[in-house]
Amino acid sequence: MTVLVYMLCQACLIALWVWDIEFTNLDPNPTHTMETKMAITKWGERRNFSLVACVWYPFVTFAGACATFAAIGGTMMQIMGVYHNCLCLIPLSQWGRTSQYVEPIIISDNSIEDIHYAKNWWKGTGAGAIAFLGVVAFVGWWYQKRIRFVMKQMIQDIDKRERAPRELATLQQHNNALPVYPGT
Repeated sequence: MTVLVYMLCQACLIALWVWDIEFTNLDPNPTHTMETKMAITKWGERRNFSLVACVWYPFVTFAGACATFAAIGGTMMQIMGVYHNCLCLIPLSQWGRTSQYVEPIIISDNSIEDIHYAKNWWKGTGAGAIAFLGVVAFVGWWYQKRIRFVMKQMIQDIDKRERAPRELATLQQHNNALPVYPGT
């Protein structure tokens, strides 16, 4: 149910964003592509405050809040074991009638074997995962640092190529403006 609610909220948000990009953009040029329209309409900028905006903003807010609640609430219910509890099978009509029959709540359904393997392998698996994530994070950091250095060098090379003709022209103008003394 949680996944279904989240999926429907996301589909609603996608439809609202497509509607906003395609139909409410007041760009006079109809030949613009989707990317151009997205670049023209900046985030949070509305060209006019109209009935469309009065409808669009509440729907986006509601769908976003429902998606956030479904994601966080669904995760919390999964962690707490609500989906493994027999109480989730009680029909909606019986929710308020708890005095008639109370289903026992099973806190854990782990076997002794599951607990044994968890004790033996949990720390090693966790340490391996942390080490792997550390290596991946270091490689990502090193790569972005290298790319930043390479881009800085490329920008400096482009700047030098663009400055050279201007500096040469300025130097030639300066040399032409200097007085020429006889005998030099």
